[in-house]
Amino acid sequence: MRNTLPLICVMLLFYFVSCKKEKASSSDSVTNQQAAFMVSTALASNANGLISIKNDIYNYTKNLATNSAGCGVPDISAAARQEPANAAIDYNYAMGYQYILNCTGATKDSLSTNVNYNGSFEATGLTAMNSGTYTITLTGLADPTNYFLNGTYQNSGTYTTTDGSNLAGNYNTSITLNNYTILKSNGNTTGGTADITVSGDVKNKSAFSYSGTLTFKSGGIALLVLGTQKYNVNLTTAEVTPTS
Repeated sequence: MRNTLPLICVMLLFYFVSCKKEKASSSDSVTNQQAAFMVSTALASNANGLISIKNDIYNYTKNLATNSAGCGVPDISAAARQEPANAAIDYNYAMGYQYILNCTGATKDSLSTNVNYNGSFEATGLTAMNSGTYTITLTGLADPTNYFLNGTYQNSGTYTTTDGSNLAGNYNTSITLNNYTILKSNGNTTGGTADITVSGDVKNKSAFSYSGTLTFKSGGIALLVLGTQKYNVNLTTAEVTPTS
C-alpha cells in the first residue's frame, strides 16, 4: 500500500492537470483576429466581397451610355457567380442587381446601385453561408479623375471556423463606406474609409462583437483597426496580417 498510494496520487494529479490544460486551451468565443478574417472575406474579391461589387459598379459606369436604361429608370439583372479555376477560396452566389442613373435635367449626377445576394464560401480557416445587401451611390461622374462610392453593405449568416478552434454560430457584418475612391482610368482603389462592425454568437457558448474602421490604400491593401488591434487586409486574397 505504501508503494501504490503515491503512484495513484501522481496519476490523479496528472489527470487533473491535463484536464485543466485542455479546458484552458479550448475556445469559447471568436477572437479579434478571427473577426478580422470575417471582415476580410466580406471585402476581398476572391471571396466575392465588396471589391467584386465595386468592380461591377465600375464596369457598368464605364459603359454608362449603353448600359443605362435612362435617367430614373431601374436597370435590373441577375447572375450566378462562382470562383475561377484554381482559386484559393471557393464560393457560389446568386446575385441580383438594380442600377438607377440619377440626373438633373440632361446632366448625369450619380448612379444608385442595389445588390442582393445569397450563397456560401469556403476559405482556409472559415466557411459560411450568408446573404446580404449593398446599397451604394456612385458620384463623381463629372470628375476628371475619380469616382466616389458611399453607402452600406450588410450581411448575415452562419459560420464555422476551420482553424482548429471548432467554433460555429451566427454572424453579422456591417460596412459603411465614406468616399471610397476609384481611379477612373483603371478602376483601382486609391482611398476612402469605412466604419465596420462584426458581431454574432458561438453556439451554446457566448456572443461576440467588434467594431472599428477601414482605411483603403492604393496597391490593393486596406488598414483594418478592429478594437485595439490593427491588420493589413489584402483586398484580393482576404489575407489578414497583424501590424503595429
